[in-house]
Amino acid sequence: MRWPIALVLLAGCVEFGINPIEPDGQADRRVAVLETFVQSALPKIDVLLVVDQTASMAQEHAALSGNLILMLDQLEEEDVAWQLGVVGTSVGGQKSGWLQGSPWVLTPTTPNLQVQVDSLFQVKDRGGFRESGLAAAILALELAHPGEVNTGFRRHDAALHVILISDADDASDGDPVTELVNKLQEEAEN
Repeated sequence: MRWPIALVLLAGCVEFGINPIEPDGQADRRVAVLETFVQSALPKIDVLLVVDQTASMAQEHAALSGNLILMLDQLEEEDVAWQLGVVGTSVGGQKSGWLQGSPWVLTPTTPNLQVQVDSLFQVKDRGGFRESGLAAAILALELAHPGEVNTGFRRHDAALHVILISDADDASDGDPVTELVNKLQEEAEN
């Protein structure tokens, strides 16, 4: 009586290969997959900081220096390739619109960054010029064109951020807001 049960069990088995898609008797095809990952470049920003360096800002300069370092540290944590240029708000002097410091363009690799930033936040304008931060920003950007004194500050593939810091109303001549907006649009197109 045991034989009929065994025959019934054997009749219920179905034979199949490991890969039912391949025809019987042929070897499985090996498929090599090549995946390429391209890491996108770090986002880049150029920061133009226009700072009132008159005596009335002396008390604020220490706070600005410390907070600027915190901002730059945060940019590095976010993997942003930044560079910073600082210009004063005085316009009309021989070096109006020139980026300040040595080096005059700061980057994450600048040696002694804290010392460099501290040197930028000091009273340098003893009077005689009006606080014209908008005009200073426009001039600094114009002087960043090839062959000018601020060459190297603007990178063609970097976003531009302009920050103006002052305790006084802007005294730029003409219509500085419209002029700065036009200059920023020009920078965005290049």
